[in-house]
Amino acid sequence: MVENLENDDLRRAAEVLRGVLYLAQPKAAPKALTSTARAIAHRAGDGSPLDRAATEAVGLAASVKRSSRSANVDLTGAALPGADLFGADLRGARLSRANLSRANLFAADLAGADLVRANLSGAELNADLSGANLSGADLSGANLSGANLSRADLTATALNDADARGADLSGANLSGADLSGANLSGADLTRVDLSGANLVRTRWTRATQWPGYAAQRLLALSDEVEPGVFLVRGEPTADRTGGPA
Repeated sequence: MVENLENDDLRRAAEVLRGVLYLAQPKAAPKALTSTARAIAHRAGDGSPLDRAATEAVGLAASVKRSSRSANVDLTGAALPGADLFGADLRGARLSRANLSRANLFAADLAGADLVRANLSGAELNADLSGANLSGADLSGANLSGANLSRADLTATALNDADARGADLSGANLSGADLSGANLSGADLTRVDLSGANLVRTRWTRATQWPGYAAQRLLALSDEVEPGVFLVRGEPTADRTGGPA
């Protein structure tokens, strides 16, 4: 195994290739995937356009079906933009700093996954993300409708313009999160920490369940734009004045 790659380009190429190898061989041992990706990147470190080739390979591997997975999947920093991970079992997977922008993760199981600072912008995330660590992640424009985000860590997460209609966010930590322009119609936000969260232009409905400490203030800061549909009009200070409901 190549322990040290010479430069950042080779390291980045290895991360891209590891993601591709996982799509092709989801049952392979994580260490074997890492070793293989590093070896390929090292041998090809002669200026070959690895990034573009790997991105194309992701497209070719997108139809791979995954009925099971290796334990402790490690895709830290992997580049998988637009990848088809429909129904993938990624419970507890390490995906920090991974690029999964526009990826299809519909019905995927990401419970307890490490997605710290991952790029999930525009992704289909109607998935199980319960207990996942998404702190600092980019979920802007993502489709989270019906997703399970209960007890998830969403500290300082970008959720601007995300569609979270009917999502279960109960018990999640949304402190410092950017929810501007998000659609929270019918979402469950009971017991949520909204300290310092940006809720400007957030859309919600009477079915949305806010934590008790924020409900009346958000109602006062919102306009009813349609019967039973509200839009936060200003810069709310949703800092906690008491414990979560």
